[in-house]
Amino acid sequence: MESNGALDEIVGSLQAAGVEAIRIETISREPLVVDVDRCVAVLRNRNAGAGDLLLAIGGGSAIDLAKAAGALVTQDSTASILDYLEGVGQGPQNREYPPAGAGHADHRRDGERSDENAVISSYDPPFKKSLRSELMVPRIVLVDPEMAVSVPPHVTAWTGMDAITQLIESYMSRRATAATQYIACCGLRYAVPSLAEACRSGRFP
Repeated sequence: MESNGALDEIVGSLQAAGVEAIRIETISREPLVVDVDRCVAVLRNRNAGAGDLLLAIGGGSAIDLAKAAGALVTQDSTASILDYLEGVGQGPQNREYPPAGAGHADHRRDGERSDENAVISSYDPPFKKSLRSELMVPRIVLVDPEMAVSVPPHVTAWTGMDAITQLIESYMSRRATAATQYIACCGLRYAVPSLAEACRSGRFP
């Protein structure tokens, strides 16, 4: 989205509406502990806090980074994200709301990250853990399917298979219920033929 000019277009639209837009971070992989800590430091240097808007533009990695940074920037503690991660941290738990109106613009096929998790990774020591809090669940989610129309066919294929895999996992989960299995079956009934149709005319690298 940065290379094709979409990001500049969004920033320009915000500025035209009188909104001061500050670009904080660009990420092309799952966020690491150092990414979150750096992003939080930049936000604090900009005096970000309650009442500001933190907009994540991209897929799950961008959204997880924004969710984690938004949750930490309002904390009194200046501890690393490491202290807040489930099963890793020994420090305080995030108790305050993220900056008001935190938004997600998800450019993927498999939906929006509207849960209470932000997945953060580390190479040293190696782990993949969640920052988890019900306070990170958005109060409102806007989903625009047309945002995915311009996605290249191979990206549609990858993200579509990701969605199908998660539906299968949900159906087979030991914690599955009749209701969740019904939703998974409905999703698969639409996802499999729709993905084939969406990718039929595309060329894959």
